[in-house]
Amino acid sequence: RGGGEVQEKGAGGADFGVDFGLMGGRGQKKAAPWLANPPSGYVGPFRSNVRAFLDAFGTLKSPNRAASVQSRMWTVPLSVPQGSGVSNKKTIDLVVFEQSMILDTGVVVCDNCRVAGWNSHPVCNLSYHFIIPARKLEVNWRAGESVVQATLLENQSHLLHGNLHANGFGHLLRVNGYEGGSLVLSGRQMMEVWTNLCTLLKARVVTVEDVSHKCGLPYRLLHSIAHKTTWYGKWGYTFCRGPFNTTEAAWVAAVARLNALPLQSFKSEVKRHGLQFLPSLSSYEEGAKSKCKTVGDLVRLVLHSANVNLMSARGRQGPGGRVAHSQKPKFKETLVSNMEAANVRIDDFQFPACRWSDNRLKLAAYVVLNTLSGTSSWMSRQDVRDTARHYIGDTGLLDFVLKVMGNQVVGGNLIRREFNANTRVLEYKIEILSGEKALPIVLPGMNGQGAPRAKAKPNPQNDLKLLYNALVHQLDAKPGRTAAAPSWQADVRVLLDTKQFEKNYYGEEGAAGGGGARDPAAKHRAMKRLLVTVKLEDGVATPRGKNQAHQSRAHKVAIPSEILVIPESSTVKQLKEEISSAMGDIYTIFGQFQVTEIISGIRNVQVPDHARLRDLKVDRFIVARGVGVSPNTLFYHVGGVEDWIVDCICGTKDDDGERMVECERCSRWVHTRCYGVPDSAPCPENFVCSKCRKHPRRG
Repeated sequence: RGGGEVQEKGAGGADFGVDFGLMGGRGQKKAAPWLANPPSGYVGPFRSNVRAFLDAFGTLKSPNRAASVQSRMWTVPLSVPQGSGVSNKKTIDLVVFEQSMILDTGVVVCDNCRVAGWNSHPVCNLSYHFIIPARKLEVNWRAGESVVQATLLENQSHLLHGNLHANGFGHLLRVNGYEGGSLVLSGRQMMEVWTNLCTLLKARVVTVEDVSHKCGLPYRLLHSIAHKTTWYGKWGYTFCRGPFNTTEAAWVAAVARLNALPLQSFKSEVKRHGLQFLPSLSSYEEGAKSKCKTVGDLVRLVLHSANVNLMSARGRQGPGGRVAHSQKPKFKETLVSNMEAANVRIDDFQFPACRWSDNRLKLAAYVVLNTLSGTSSWMSRQDVRDTARHYIGDTGLLDFVLKVMGNQVVGGNLIRREFNANTRVLEYKIEILSGEKALPIVLPGMNGQGAPRAKAKPNPQNDLKLLYNALVHQLDAKPGRTAAAPSWQADVRVLLDTKQFEKNYYGEEGAAGGGGARDPAAKHRAMKRLLVTVKLEDGVATPRGKNQAHQSRAHKVAIPSEILVIPESSTVKQLKEEISSAMGDIYTIFGQFQVTEIISGIRNVQVPDHARLRDLKVDRFIVARGVGVSPNTLFYHVGGVEDWIVDCICGTKDDDGERMVECERCSRWVHTRCYGVPDSAPCPENFVCSKCRKHPRRG
């Protein structure tokens, strides 16, 4: 249940370009692809709007429904506007896959609905997937339903993948932009496409699991500190649900505190914990022409620079998306003369036998020495490796040289190597021995042979890593085993834990008894837009567990209100028929359902079936009751029918997507982390919760 791993199916499981890096030429944002002749707008509910959309713009690509495959697929061409950054293409295909949810004989579960808190919704008949593939899809329709669905829905390389159930509730599953491998569209452009789709089709509520990364780091933390909202917040996504009983108020407060944390206090505490701070802070301030006063200011500037660098690299891409690098300097021709001028006697150091030649070993050693001599501070092994790779492309050679040179005298310099207990990484530092000429020496091709060493340019990607390492310092350390934790640790934990965000598209907006003021045509036809739902009998809303007599496990079915557009001249009997039809169209359990009475929403005391709606006092919300609900409980809850109870010491009472363990005595599920077991450690066996420890069984 749950799991400590990053879920790659979450939106943004791969990286994407954002913010300033998404600007086109001359600071203009690149236009997003969209329909060539979009409709003025649909007025019905999502279930009817998506059908009208596919009828008008879609081309059916799947064969006629047969016994082997019931799902269908369309392609919808999206026009590529000028200035979109997409060359040699006039259109790109949006793939729409209509998934039949009732074909499985097993339990039908949507994990995303469960984690979002929609466990109580019944299973929909259909679910629609909107996909922009990274490459042309090859679908073998003869292979059967399971193979077709696996080909389309489990592909993690899609540039965009969103899912909307027939009731209008859905999930943004994946956005892969430039850093995620896209050669066509940026992350922002795909978010614009997704937002336009949801708005046009009148989606209800859409969630996203924010596991996005920037430069390999959790972006929900960095972007929230810099801009006081997640990257998805720019499109209206707000807090949905927090794990470990985290509330929206707690998340908002944590974001505000980290954003406003005084930079001087942060810097002092970073140094007190023995961590490396940004060596190029002044360079960022000079570029922004302003002083950084808070951590939010600093993270925002570094993110800006990182985005600019990433998009500059994108701009250097040649045919096929490959970056056109400048030719590297020829070190072999100048190696001997440079080493003699520097008085660095690498010949004195004997490398053990290996597969590399002496000249390549000497060159790698020279580059490593020069890299380490550029700072008086300790450098992590990864940072040394990343810098040296600009000149040495063979990572195996670099790894070998770093290993051999550790704690050895090379060229009259002591290369110290130690394990940092705080960061848990290997670090290197150069120590110049007495009587020897100090490095660094300007490397060929950097700033000019023999020229004075220029001021190093900031490396925003590495600086982001330094900031992240400082923010998460001792985050998973056990209490009492290390020094006092940084003051910001609890707030960082809240931001990293919170991944579920949602956007309410207000698809029901305008559904009022007044009759569609937003739609002139509907008003002309005297239509009523209503929100309708169904109340189930207590005997129908059975508990989720196997032991249905256990009332604590009762989990009633909750039917979301649905939009219904009906003429004002309709009778009450026709209203009942329309509600029955709508519910049967959406949900599996209502296939044979018939409304018998309206129990709320019509304020008249006695309402005969032949009465016209225009003659009655009809409220915005209608609640009905009926008969014919399916007895198959497998389709009662989209969150599943597992027999489990969540009752953690943090206050969580339902599945929040985090890793849990079951108490072997009371069968309650609790978070492993709340009991001191980090997500990186194995799940404990023979676990007993704190309540059972306090009150052990007798006998």
